[in-house]
Amino acid sequence: MTFSETPAEDRHEAASGTTDLRTNSDADLGTADESALPATDGIDTDGFAAHAGNGEEANAEGHPQRWWILGFLCLSLVLIVASVSSVNVALPSIQRDLDASGSDLQWIVDSYALFFA
Repeated sequence: MTFSETPAEDRHEAASGTTDLRTNSDADLGTADESALPATDGIDTDGFAAHAGNGEEANAEGHPQRWWILGFLCLSLVLIVASVSSVNVALPSIQRDLDASGSDLQWIVDSYALFFA
């Protein structure tokens, strides 16, 4: 067999002088013998158990007040964006009244936004 007829693995091995130790065994693919896995007695392994936060299990639909929580979070986000936007609208007045430079205005906006972060 000539050099051009040898398989790529053999050519690599011959060129580098090393052998490739990788195989396609189960250990290399990440599968394991089930006896080597930790015991799962009493643990729900089919999925995770959802809890309402007070020790009671939540129903299949989720937390009973999830829509109120989502509404509160969305409203909070809208108020924060409106508040930071109002600072941006007030920047010309702040600059005129306080004789602030562009760098000072950037500090004002950043510190105000950082307060709500």
